[in-house]
Amino acid sequence: MARDCGEAALHQSRHSTSLHSSEPRLALNVSTGRSHRRPALDLSGRPLIGLPATIVEDGPDLIAAYLAVGAPVLWPARAELGGPRGRSIIRWDGKYRESPWQRSELLVLYRPSEGHSVHLLWSPEWVFRGWYVNLEEPWRRTQIGFDVRDLELDIEVAPDFSWHWKDEDEFEWSIAQGRIDGARRDAIRTEGKRALQRIIRREPPLDRSWEEWRPDPSWHVPSLPDGWGE
Repeated sequence: MARDCGEAALHQSRHSTSLHSSEPRLALNVSTGRSHRRPALDLSGRPLIGLPATIVEDGPDLIAAYLAVGAPVLWPARAELGGPRGRSIIRWDGKYRESPWQRSELLVLYRPSEGHSVHLLWSPEWVFRGWYVNLEEPWRRTQIGFDVRDLELDIEVAPDFSWHWKDEDEFEWSIAQGRIDGARRDAIRTEGKRALQRIIRREPPLDRSWEEWRPDPSWHVPSLPDGWGE
């Protein structure tokens, strides 16, 4: 049975993401580590970034989570960066700093068992900016929510359906570093193209008018629970 409008926190990074809520309790951890059977977060197994979100829908066919502009995000306080553009986290000290989410109003749509999620993005004034395909391992529900392993490669799709691959250099670097199995390169790209066609053809869950969706004005912006990430 679907559970709607629970408070949640979506914890994200290039190595790990976590989605947490108080009712129902949900957590999403996304990693880019070596393991393909379970998330490899940092060396201690902790998520790296925490994004507080609201669960819009949690049912057998769709999970939807909303991240509001201004939500208090937890980021690694001090991290050693590397990779092609110096954005990939190599190691960190395990501490967090808080900073508000400012990039866009964000709605994440995920169909259980799939290898991607589709993000809808709006400006703070709710002008639709397009879709974002995040390639990832299927979400695994845990006692506090979900574990998901990010696969670095993404697709950006404009409102007119023009599109391009994103972070191809970091995807190839992660393969070279052994973070992602190179034998899966073509399958991951194929999954991205399948997601792209789903957007263009308006296939479920995009057969619904999500671009016109708006949060309930009575919702407050959630925050991460005490002790999150420990």
